[in-house]
Order: sequence, then C-alpha cells, then structure tokens
Amino acid sequence: MKALEMKGITEVVGREVPEIGGGFGVDKKSMLARDIAEFHNKELIHVNEAINNNRYRFIDGVDIIDLKGSEFVIDLVDNNILSKMQVAKSKNIYLLSERGYAKLIKIFNDDLSWEIYDKLLDEYFEIKDEVEVDDELALALQLNKQIGIALQEMAVHKVEITEVKEDVRRLADKVEFEVLDEDVRASEIAHHLGLTTAKSGNAHNQLVGAIAKGLGFKVGYQRRYKDEYIKIVEHESFYQVYYRPSGADRIINWFEENKDIISYQEYYSQISKYGNEGDLKERGYIVNGVKYKTYIAKYK
Repeated sequence: MKALEMKGITEVVGREVPEIGGGFGVDKKSMLARDIAEFHNKELIHVNEAINNNRYRFIDGVDIIDLKGSEFVIDLVDNNILSKMQVAKSKNIYLLSERGYAKLIKIFNDDLSWEIYDKLLDEYFEIKDEVEVDDELALALQLNKQIGIALQEMAVHKVEITEVKEDVRRLADKVEFEVLDEDVRASEIAHHLGLTTAKSGNAHNQLVGAIAKGLGFKVGYQRRYKDEYIKIVEHESFYQVYYRPSGADRIINWFEENKDIISYQEYYSQISKYGNEGDLKERGYIVNGVKYKTYIAKYK
C-alpha cells in the first residue's frame, strides 16, 4: 500500500467528503465506504456486507484498502472524519479507488446507484489535481478511461462466467453422485440374503463388504468414486458405499453359488456351560480367509 495523505475536504454532489490521496497511486482519487454509503442512501453496514460477500472481486491496493488497524486511521480521527468510537466498533474501514467503486456499483446494480456513480465520476473522480491538459491529451485520457472501464466490465463478466461454470460443475457433480432408489447399502443386501451378525443379530455388513472386496469392488476408497458396480458418496463426515444394481446382483449371485463352499460349522467336543457334546457351537462363512460368524451359542 502506497503512503496515504489527507489532502483536505472537498464538496461533491452537495456533500463534504475527505479527499484522500496516495493510496492507489499518483493522482488516483479514493473514497471511504462510509461516504459512498451516504451518497447512495445506504447503511454502511450493508455496503460493507456487499463488499465482504464479494471480497474476492476486490484486489487489495488496486480496488480497495482496509484502513482498520493502519496508522492512517489516526489522521482520520485527528481530522474529525471518524470518531474513536466509530473506529473501535468497525470491523472494516474500507477505502475504495475509482476502479473499486465501479465494482461496488456493479454489485449494487440498480438505476439509482448508476445515476449517483455517474455524478461522482463527473464531480470527483475524473477531476485531476490542478493539471492542465490540451484537447488531444484530454481526448486520450478519456479514451484510456473508457478502455479501462470496458476492461473492468470484461473482468467482472469473466468472473461471473467462471462462477456459472463452477455452479454447473457442482450441479453435474451432484447429479452424478445422487443416490437413486435402485442404489442399496450393504445392510440391504445382507437382509436380502438373511445374513446377520452372531451377537447382535444386525445386518452383517462386514460379510457383504468382504464379498465385494473379493469380487474386486473398490469399496475401500475414502473419497467419492463411481463405476458400474458401486457409488461412494460423501456425506457430512463420512463416505458411504452404495451398490448399484449390477454390483448388488453380482454379490447376491456369487453368494448363492458359493454359500455351501464358504460356510463352516463348529460343534462342542465336550460338555460345557454353553452346550453339550455335539451341539452347534458357531457357524458362519469364511471369505478371503476370515471367519464371519452368523451364529454363536449362548449360555444355557
């Protein structure tokens, strides 16, 4: 940020405003957001809110300077531009260049704001500090200004187009990973096959997941993912695997074809507090070398 200086008080559109120079370069005029709010008959809090909601559009040192915490605020207080209470209560004390003001008007985007903008350009921003120029130079400066405004408009539209593209991308992404009625979780497949855990009797999700891994499904990814068999969707704090119809069918068909091969049963070899000799101790299925119990004997 270039050195700021108080150049006095000037009257603009019937109001007295502090003329602050230096912040954005030689002969670059600026205006406090407070004064802009008064010209546009808006509350300062709403003007600051409009800026903060679109802060990424404003380039520091080119479009805007936040004076909060700067030494120049002391000059504003000493010159009775702001009170100590106003400074203390303000989260931001924005100073805008002509370019920054133009961006703010684009955000306001109402007829009255554009009308006030034109008046401030004519009576403040476009008036140079006691510099005489000939007609050719004046024309060149005017053309340069018009080109600058056109480039600013192009930059704003470019940002808007980028935002639209991002919105479209997010929408397409949401549609791609939308959970459909035909998508099912492991618990639903387990219930369909009658697979429950030995202790709690809940759906045996781990057994279904083991079968899915054995079939080569990418169920272990901790990120969004989608293929012809599964869909991994991001929720607020976790990733949930959903099986698409082709994936659910493969798991069900594989289990029906292999359940006799992978099943196991264990019996008591002698009397115990859990059962008599020859009684069923536990049963389940072995997948990839791991036992998944679907029954275990309880106390007699």
